[in-house]
Amino acid sequence: MDRDLIVRALKSSCGNKNLRFQVIVHNSKLHIYINRKADYLADYVLLADTISSAIASLGLDTLSGIWLYSRKLGEVEPDWQVFMESPIQIDEEEMDTLGNSTLDRAEVINLQEFEDFQDEVSIEDTGLLQNTGLIHGKPLEEEEIHTFAKESDLWGIETKTEIHGLAEYCFVSNRKILTGDIIPPQKEIIRLVKFFHHLSSSNQHKILPGLDDYFKGKTTTDPENAPIAVKRWLKQITELPIEDRSTMAIWLSRYCFDSLATLAEFKSIEEKKPAANKVKRSSTEYGFAPVNAQTDKEERFDDFDKNQARFIDRLIIPVVWILATVVLIFLGVYTNGVDTRSTSQEIPALCQTTIGSPNYCRLGVNLAGEKAIARSEESIFPLSQVTQTVAAYGCQRFANVKAGAFNSLDPTQNPVVSSYGEKIFPHIYVVEAVQKHATQSGNIRVGCVYTTGEGERSPTKLASDVIPLNWPQEYYRPENVSDTNFSFGIYTNLINLGLYTLFSAISLAIVSRFKLGIDIKNRLQTVYQIAFILGISQLLAVSLPAFNLLGSIVFFILAILGCDRLIKSFSLNFKNGYSTVFLGILTILALQFLLYGISLKLINSLMQSIL
Repeated sequence: MDRDLIVRALKSSCGNKNLRFQVIVHNSKLHIYINRKADYLADYVLLADTISSAIASLGLDTLSGIWLYSRKLGEVEPDWQVFMESPIQIDEEEMDTLGNSTLDRAEVINLQEFEDFQDEVSIEDTGLLQNTGLIHGKPLEEEEIHTFAKESDLWGIETKTEIHGLAEYCFVSNRKILTGDIIPPQKEIIRLVKFFHHLSSSNQHKILPGLDDYFKGKTTTDPENAPIAVKRWLKQITELPIEDRSTMAIWLSRYCFDSLATLAEFKSIEEKKPAANKVKRSSTEYGFAPVNAQTDKEERFDDFDKNQARFIDRLIIPVVWILATVVLIFLGVYTNGVDTRSTSQEIPALCQTTIGSPNYCRLGVNLAGEKAIARSEESIFPLSQVTQTVAAYGCQRFANVKAGAFNSLDPTQNPVVSSYGEKIFPHIYVVEAVQKHATQSGNIRVGCVYTTGEGERSPTKLASDVIPLNWPQEYYRPENVSDTNFSFGIYTNLINLGLYTLFSAISLAIVSRFKLGIDIKNRLQTVYQIAFILGISQLLAVSLPAFNLLGSIVFFILAILGCDRLIKSFSLNFKNGYSTVFLGILTILALQFLLYGISLKLINSLMQSIL
């Protein structure tokens, strides 16, 4: 953490000869001592907010909190203090939340450590504090300032910052943008430009040529021997979305052209937003400025309207996704679930023209439904012997799945007890297979219905399920359909994608909220982006016959690892240990299986009510 940069930012924002700042970094917390003249009365609310804004502009992601202390010059113990959470951790919705803290909760800091710190030279008096009412009283004389500290070398020698022109740098082709009225920038752009403002003039001139190359579309490298904070700042610029990069180029150009006017614009923009930080106030605070009740009430109503609009915007994606999935489910149930199926031993009317046996035709109709069979069309590839062999292989593999033989699903390695198929129509093939249970005694029988597909070796499965073991003596009935085997025709893949994505989003949100090894920035957009990728990966794993249950899980884990590499706003936090990340991934899988099972139960109930 660059202490000199912090001091420079404080003096730039609160520049006044009436204040002296001392900074200590301890246990990822920032301790700032504000030394004031004994007869001065400070507006601590405004002072705390100004300091918080200055620190926030630096983007110190390792900072966990800030302690502010105020004391009379020449004294050691503070008579006022306050703790503030890290400004970059506070959302705009939380900016009006205030709390209290007491002096005895402050961390114990050895004040003698200040002897090892040197205060940076002061910049010229900006008058900000006098204009805003932070300090009330007579300005300090120069000789008074140098006699406040007991250690003669504590403050250093005060000099004025030499101002170097930056107007030669311009990153936009239309120079009218430098002075005209344009759309105000987002808070992230303001923060990045303010960070640049806090840099020394020499560092600014070292950085600008590289930025000029970057904004022109060329690659840029970090300046040699640049501080870590500067390198992180440059990285944040390169990670901005394309539209935000253009905005950054415009406002950095405006700053270089007229820094005072640009900073004044930023101040005007920020004053329109809630200024209070989420702060725990000390019980020894004093000198607070009175709050206008009417203004506070109006601002709260404005904040409520903004928060409500933001809440509605965040709901658009999940609401639209849920509605689309529900509509597809109803379409799938209506077009495929209300098929005419035999509920007795009578042969369906459709089977009067069958070219196979009535029993196999009835089984095919009861499995797939009359509509599904009637809608299926013969492709240019006939239902050849090769197609029938591939279909039989698929049904035998399905029998191994239902028998629980997950370690050996390939029928060539784990042959079934028996299998037989018949062509009931020129383009419809019905297969039944018997296999031994892998985990219990006895056998299991399954039935499958196939039609011609896009190729001779790629038949399309219309339906498959477990059928009575003594079939055809005991005929198959639709009410015995397995909860995990639904076919919605052309809507099947879309429905599965919708469900997989929705449940992935819910699982990701829960795991990231509890910080189980997953960090997500730009939360809602990233969650659905990752969820959509995981939904596609699951759909592929289920559709490809080469994947069994274990293979599907491995494929899912690889998809998450790929997202960690490809998407910058999503990361697996291995710093907390590999076990935490592994637990988070397993939690996502478990939640998905649970939610998917519940949804299938509900869909099954819906189908049974329609049939």
